[in-house]
This record gives sequence, C-alpha cells and structure tokens, in this order.
Amino acid sequence: MFNLHHDTGNESGIIVYEDNAVGVFNWAALGCEDNCLPMLSPFGTPINWPAAADDNDEIVHIGFVDDVREYLPGTVFLEDGKLYTDMDIVYDEFDDIPALFGFGPHLESYNGREKPYSGDIWEIPGWGKVITIPWWN
Repeated sequence: MFNLHHDTGNESGIIVYEDNAVGVFNWAALGCEDNCLPMLSPFGTPINWPAAADDNDEIVHIGFVDDVREYLPGTVFLEDGKLYTDMDIVYDEFDDIPALFGFGPHLESYNGREKPYSGDIWEIPGWGKVITIPWWN
C-alpha cells in the first residue's frame, strides 16, 4: 500500500504518468487516500483515483537527484516572445512547471536556494513517476 503524503513526506509534487502526461498536484489538499493518485475528472478538476488494485502495490524511492528537470518528459522554452512546452501538461494550477525552467511568477521561490531543482524521484509501477521537491508544500 502507498500513501503519497505519508511515503514521500511532501504535500505536493509532479506526477509523470506512464503515457508521459504531466501534472502538478497538492495531494494533501486533495485528501489522497491510501493507494490513490491525483487525476483529472472529465470536468478538468483534480480528483483522487484508486491507482492500486491491492495493498501490495508500493511507491518505490528511486533516489535523490540534483536536477529533477532531467526526469520530466520535455521542457519549457521561449520562442519569438511566446512560452511553449513540448510536454503534455494536464494540470499545473500555479505554473510550477514553467517556473522550473525559469519562466513565470514564482521565480523568486528558487532564488537563494543552494540546490533549487533538487528533489526525489519515486516510481509507482504501472502508473509512472512521482517527483517531489523538498521545499514545495
């Protein structure tokens, strides 16, 4: 059994689903329960989804890395004054993904940190990766 908040020690993070879609979620605020992942409802709002069929499914800690951006399936870039991404970002309410690449209103959060892009990489077999950054809520 896994519980994102309990097992990762973080309230929020990035989910990279098996199909490489990416979402930034606050699973603590959503009340994600045991064996649940945040997903999008057909209405575009985050919901809890039972990801594990049985209590033997676990989240596996892959390791702590200096730059979590290397584990994302793409990047965010500026071209002709317009912001683009080659990722399928399904949910990112506060533009945390662009901020990781130096764009958007949250850049001040990264200033002054020794390793602002470091974090933990986790895997939920059959569902994808979970990326947590220690200083995110």
